[in-house]
Amino acid sequence: LSKEDGLRNLFDYIDVEKAGAVDVRNLLSALQRVGLNPTPEDVQKVFSSLDHDKGNRISYPQFRRAIGLMQPMDLMRLFGNTQALFEGASPTELRDIERRILRGRVNREMQRIQMQVDDLLSRHASEQEALESQLRSPGIAPQAAAQLQSDLEALRQRHTTEWEAFQGKLASVTAGAGA
Repeated sequence: LSKEDGLRNLFDYIDVEKAGAVDVRNLLSALQRVGLNPTPEDVQKVFSSLDHDKGNRISYPQFRRAIGLMQPMDLMRLFGNTQALFEGASPTELRDIERRILRGRVNREMQRIQMQVDDLLSRHASEQEALESQLRSPGIAPQAAAQLQSDLEALRQRHTTEWEAFQGKLASVTAGAGA
């Protein structure tokens, strides 16, 4: 069973109504069906963090992306199971757990930055295309063309600055991973 198949099966297990989207009630019910008893408030908090468009429903693509960003510690915290994780752990095991938590945080941060970079590149492409399209308009006045050319250069400079900021964030996260 691939990871994708496993996630799809999990989503289908939660989506008992087979509506193609789940709500907080579906999630709470699924957790209870497997013997977990998180509070409705905890489930609502997690659900709200997954429901990026605030539509009170999560589609499979939203679910897949959100679960990919969650780490085991997030899930254990949801179910109040962190004490069981650490009971009887040796100092070496605790250091290993700490490293895994840090790695999870770094991975989440890198995934978050990657999503921001994807959004940035998409926005940059559409902004640049809009200005270049205006520049290609037939019969554009020389003054308007000069202004659009200036706007395009300013846009490219802003894109370079934003890109350098993301490279700095990524370098910072990568440096933190080595700690």
